[in-house]
Amino acid sequence: MITRMHCLMLPLLITAVTRSASAQGPVTAAVDVTAQIISPITIASTHALDFGRVFNASTKTVAPNVAASGHVEVSGTSGSAVNLSVTMPAVLKAASSDQIAVVNWNYMLSSNATLVGATPVGFNAGVAQPIAAVLGGTGGVTKLYLGLGATLQASASAPIGSYTGTGQVTAAYADL
Repeated sequence: MITRMHCLMLPLLITAVTRSASAQGPVTAAVDVTAQIISPITIASTHALDFGRVFNASTKTVAPNVAASGHVEVSGTSGSAVNLSVTMPAVLKAASSDQIAVVNWNYMLSSNATLVGATPVGFNAGVAQPIAAVLGGTGGVTKLYLGLGATLQASASAPIGSYTGTGQVTAAYADL
């Protein structure tokens, strides 16, 4: 049962609620703004994969961690995640348009130039092979070392001459 007293208090309660809600002023929060300047990522081919001299009708394998293997160095800010992509040719071509096959591609990736402790990873020619890595260290610029190896298959009918091909290695920071 609502009494006359209750009817008189109801407008007072509504007014009190309205006044307290409109009585509050604006509130603020501080927002920190930060940035980190990093060195640009660089990449350099430091040695070509060199099968050397090969007889026709033979094969020759170069491991990714020997002097004749292909070598690539990636430099960037230590502690940064990087994405590499490696695409290597399926054939080497002569000036005469003759070609010989290159198969069984593999790479080794390490933070040391000798690739000690790195495990070979196989991949297919002509297809981009993604590699996720982290530049080691805790400050400054550090390097990753990539060694590339493969097997050359010279057919019995391969003409005498020089054969060449080009592969591609790209690198980018993963978080930019």
